[in-house]
Amino acid sequence: MTVTHIYTADQTIAEVSGVGYNDNGDVTVYDQVVTPKSHPLIAAVAEIGAICNNAQIEDEVLLGQPTEGAMIALAMKMGLGRV
Repeated sequence: MTVTHIYTADQTIAEVSGVGYNDNGDVTVYDQVVTPKSHPLIAAVAEIGAICNNAQIEDEVLLGQPTEGAMIALAMKMGLGRV
């Protein structure tokens, strides 16, 4: 399972590329790579999703629920790590 899109309260729609439980892929808005500084609401979604779960990813192997693993992988793609 992977995150493919993010919708924020300010109606921003981000696309997320890459598959698997790793940091391979990008988060983009209108084909521009998103950073925590350029889109703080998207970064907040990724950060909250990574903090509020019990999963772990070790060597691209998920230990836990797929939805929670997808949120951790999203944070990794944004350069937030496990937060």
